[in-house]
Amino acid sequence: MEAVLWVALGGALGAVARYYLYKLLPKPYGFPLATFAVNMIASFLLGLIIGIFEAKANLPGHYKLALATGFCGALSTFSTFVADDYFLIKEANWEVMALYTGLSVGLGIALVAAGERVAYGLLKW
Repeated sequence: MEAVLWVALGGALGAVARYYLYKLLPKPYGFPLATFAVNMIASFLLGLIIGIFEAKANLPGHYKLALATGFCGALSTFSTFVADDYFLIKEANWEVMALYTGLSVGLGIALVAAGERVAYGLLKW
């Protein structure tokens, strides 16, 4: 149960950070700068956290849960997506990386569209 509390604590802080970044950053020319910035910041932070915990294996695991799973996960799940791709690239698992990336992006877009259509259908009841 303690692990869940560490993830929740980090997640709460990550969600608040995301909220404020969205409030602060403009949307120049329609470009979703806030989403882009959050994704890039979280990707860098997740890499930094992974590197620190790989270099210092004796650090308490609950810190990693709070920072990587909680904070970065709430800030942006994109960071986890690209970290998965990164590890597939490190393993030279090109086919799985291409499949994972293509399916994630393509199917993700299709499911956003499907969810929107379902919502419209439900609300027209």
